[in-house]
Amino acid sequence: MDNLKKALDGAKAIGVECETTPDDVLDKNKVRANDIVGAILARLNCKKDTIKNSKETPELCGDGETVDSVADLPLDAFLGKWLNHHLKAVNHPDTPKNFDDDLKDCVVFTVLLNQLDPASCDKSALNMEKPLDRAKKVINNARKLGVETDVLPEDIANGNEAMNKLLLSDIYNTINNPNAGGDADDEYDPELMKAYVDTVNKELGDEAPCKYLIPIDRDNKDVFNKLRDGVILGKLVCLADGTLIDEDKIKAGPDTSDEDQAANLELACDGLQKLGCPTKIKPGDISSGKKKKGQDILGDVLGRVLVPPKVIRDDPDADDLVLEGETKEDLATKVPVDEFLRRWVNKHLKLAGHPKTVENFDEDLRDGEVYTVLLNNLDPKLCDKSPLDETNPVKRCEKVLDNAKKLGVDPSVTADGLVGGSPELGKVFLAEVYNAYSNPFDANEKECYCKLINTLLADDEDVKEKLPVNPENNEVFKKLKDGQILAKLVNIAAPGTVDERVIVKGPNITREDKENNLNLVINSGKSIGCMIESDADDVLEEIRDRDIDLLYQILKIII
Repeated sequence: MDNLKKALDGAKAIGVECETTPDDVLDKNKVRANDIVGAILARLNCKKDTIKNSKETPELCGDGETVDSVADLPLDAFLGKWLNHHLKAVNHPDTPKNFDDDLKDCVVFTVLLNQLDPASCDKSALNMEKPLDRAKKVINNARKLGVETDVLPEDIANGNEAMNKLLLSDIYNTINNPNAGGDADDEYDPELMKAYVDTVNKELGDEAPCKYLIPIDRDNKDVFNKLRDGVILGKLVCLADGTLIDEDKIKAGPDTSDEDQAANLELACDGLQKLGCPTKIKPGDISSGKKKKGQDILGDVLGRVLVPPKVIRDDPDADDLVLEGETKEDLATKVPVDEFLRRWVNKHLKLAGHPKTVENFDEDLRDGEVYTVLLNNLDPKLCDKSPLDETNPVKRCEKVLDNAKKLGVDPSVTADGLVGGSPELGKVFLAEVYNAYSNPFDANEKECYCKLINTLLADDEDVKEKLPVNPENNEVFKKLKDGQILAKLVNIAAPGTVDERVIVKGPNITREDKENNLNLVINSGKSIGCMIESDADDVLEEIRDRDIDLLYQILKIII
């Protein structure tokens, strides 16, 4: 009892206003207990130092008031003053007299959030009839501002005074202390984000459900808005490992509801966790457009897209990267991408007789020497060591990128970035090199097959939206994934082999339908003499050498 009394007295000493008594807590009076917790949290959100340092506090000062005197106001008085200041700024006619009944209809919250950020927080809640629906919209809008709150929509709709004050204080703290979550604009790296955006555009460019999002403009902050509905992150998780989340549950489209977007983000965050992404992320981090968190999680998931578990499992070159006490499955799913790439690079440096090892992706890589030796060891015929003759690091890395292209790498990084940019750019480049080397294909064959596909299917209405297939990049592997082009080719090779009435067509078919299409195509191909080793998962996971072989088996019958 004495400890409880001291705690409650201490709360009052820091300006917490609440009628909770020690007996309320001892008697397990949940309402009163919640009141004191909410009141303490609200006071912590509105610390005197935060108020004193806020740029908007001078605007709150009335006649005879100073910044210090405003900071010393009781919490209720301060929140009322701050709230009415923002309502007055938009000529809102009503002035709340309390924090329960005057807020339960959500009008004040809606107007406040819209005044703080009109672009992110619209007033559509005012068109909703049910108070609970309005409250859900208010919470979603608050999260778009980066507000992290434990207040529930039911609390607002029921006029819970303590929780309404807590939400107001959460909003105040976020607006006036934007760096509290470590997400200041200058904390994200624009050059690194350009590389990530280029990779996302390449990976999702042929995903029909993403057409309203892709391409992302690499030269502005467009990417942070386009991550908000969860579609891009969810699709990237599925590219990395199609078994982790149900891709068909992702609701895509420019007019998806707040509820669907929230569900997408929950699904994506679940997949990111299962994928082993080290960045701890919550749906609110993405829906609020947090830049540093958005950049970090993109880097994590793209690492797994470029170095996917399935490729590691099937890669004999990775067998001796397994350490004592590990299994190959651990290497594929539990060892971080950074560590996997470091082991892989050091293996090839050792095979090349190079004296150095890579301990980090920073100073160990910037001079381009490691890249040169690695590429030469991977393919001495295509990638010579001539970059080492260049003394200028940027020019040396330009030659490194030229060599990488000979291996089938489509780099998302620049020479300047490799030399002077974020260490993460070096990791991106090494991941791209590993992806190309471990998932190889004959570039000349691919180009020839693309041209044949364009010629053979030029007049086919069913697949016209997929054509032409560009022979100069790797989009063909994405365009084969739904089985529609392959079904057409099998029927050209042997008319009537595939019953095209069974093939599910269209741009937005489910993963299950894609798998069924591919199984039908593969079985039909085998029935006409194609020696096919691929299965549906190989095509869905873009195992390129298997895709090229599948095309070869079908096209050789045609030509």
